[in-house]
Amino acid sequence: MIDPSIIHILNELLAAERSSAAHRLIESTVFVTQVGSDEYLTVQRLAEEQTEHAAWLTSMIIDLGGSPGMRLDDLATANLHYQELHTALPNLVSHLERIIHKYQMAVPKLATEPAAAEIAGRILARHQENHRRLASHDDAPAAATS
Repeated sequence: MIDPSIIHILNELLAAERSSAAHRLIESTVFVTQVGSDEYLTVQRLAEEQTEHAAWLTSMIIDLGGSPGMRLDDLATANLHYQELHTALPNLVSHLERIIHKYQMAVPKLATEPAAAEIAGRILARHQENHRRLASHDDAPAAATS
């Protein structure tokens, strides 16, 4: 029998993926300059990957006999409309750092279920790579992105 805490942890990770600020940015009306188009493509890829992560986590939860939690939007990300992308980027980087921290805390707790730990580890690596890319955009001078 699966430890119920494994399902709980996977559902917490699923909630983090579903409430991504990247999704809000893609859904919102952000102003992207030609210089900022690389940033936007990175954010778009992040949102697509997070949708994929949610599907992986949902499958794992079901495979382990659990039920995926309900989708709850993070209202703190609702203020992203009508901003320039470089203005919203620090918020996205900060949000991604919180997701990375959740995964870093979760992976060791999932060790008793190797398949779940492997998926969480793979997702963590993707988030860390996206963080590196976004943080490098965020470190660029504002004049270069406007």
